[in-house]
Amino acid sequence: MNFVEFTQSSAISKVAFDHDNGEIGVAFTANPEKFYFFECDDTDGFVTQLEEVVNKNESLGKFISELRQDGTLVSV
Repeated sequence: MNFVEFTQSSAISKVAFDHDNGEIGVAFTANPEKFYFFECDDTDGFVTQLEEVVNKNESLGKFISELRQDGTLVSV
């Protein structure tokens, strides 16, 4: 599983992705060592969107929340 660490986000500490198993892991700043895992049908699309959010300096917390609400990320 690959992961990216975010030092500028007030909500998200790390995001991990496992392309083979279609899983995304999210660690929040409140407990940066604990990952919450989600199923994701399109991990490549997720990573592309994540890169866009980071490049535009947009909110990572809002991005993750929206994907949970629309069903792109489903808790496991």
